[in-house]
Amino acid sequence: MGACYTRVRRRKYNINGLALFSSAPTPIIGDLSRTGIEAISLWGSLDGLVTKDEWMSGNKTLPKDTTKFVEIVGGNHAQMAYLSEDLRGDNEAEISREVQQNVVLSELLALMDRVNAKLPARRTQETAEPELVEETSGSGRYRGLRQARVHKK
Repeated sequence: MGACYTRVRRRKYNINGLALFSSAPTPIIGDLSRTGIEAISLWGSLDGLVTKDEWMSGNKTLPKDTTKFVEIVGGNHAQMAYLSEDLRGDNEAEISREVQQNVVLSELLALMDRVNAKLPARRTQETAEPELVEETSGSGRYRGLRQARVHKK
C-alpha cells in the first residue's frame, strides 16, 4: 500500500521518501523504479512472514540508484516494530529487539536526512518543585505534596 500511496500522492503532497520494513512491494501496487524517490527497504533474515525471495522480488519495483536495501542479520518480522513476540508464522530472532530497532531507526533517520525531512517539534515536560497543598473535597480533607507538571513547547 505504501508504494501505491506514494505513487499517487507524491507530487500533490511533496513526498520525497519511502520506508519499507519487512515489506514486499508488488508490481500490482505500483512500479516506482523510474521515480527516483529516495527509499529504504529493510528485512530481517529470520522473517517468517516475508521470504527473502518475496523481499528481493518486490525490491525490483523500487529505484535501484536511490534505494538502500538492508538485510538485518538475525532479525525477524515482529521486531521491526513492537509486534507480538509470538507472531504466528514468524521465526524467533537471534538479536534483541533493541539491536534490531536501533538498525531500523538509524536507517530511517538517514533516509530522513537524505530527503531533508525534519522531525516534528518535540514537547518537553519539566517537573516543577512539589508544593504542599491542602484541599477539601466531598470525600474529606487532603493534605500532602502535589507534583506540578509544566509543559513547554
